Amino acid sequence: MQKCLNSLKPEENQFIYNAVAENCVEVATHRHGCCVLQRCLDHATEAQRVQLVTEITYQCLTLVQDPFSNYVVQYCLEFDRRFVGAIIRQFQGNVCALSCHKFSSNVSIVTDAATA
Repeated sequence: MQKCLNSLKPEENQFIYNAVAENCVEVATHRHGCCVLQRCLDHATEAQRVQLVTEITYQCLTLVQDPFSNYVVQYCLEFDRRFVGAIIRQFQGNVCALSCHKFSSNVSIVTDAATA
């Protein structure tokens, strides 16, 4: 998939973005899939990036608790500050539980830095 992202034009890669967005949790929670998803964000057009981050934001409470996909959420927070507010709103009411969790606590540290 990464070869496609590097070789094809963004509009030719749309099938990848559709599949990754549709299977966001499965891709992001996979050891190698989380890296592919981050590369998708790197190579995305604005519309493709919004497509992916919208789905990541929608699923972020699940994603932050996984050993691999928590890195995807962290990447979104650091990648483009426009998405920070939407992700943080998903955490409201869950901050204490997420802060005590092994993997999601990494994201809460990034969130604190992103809002500072």
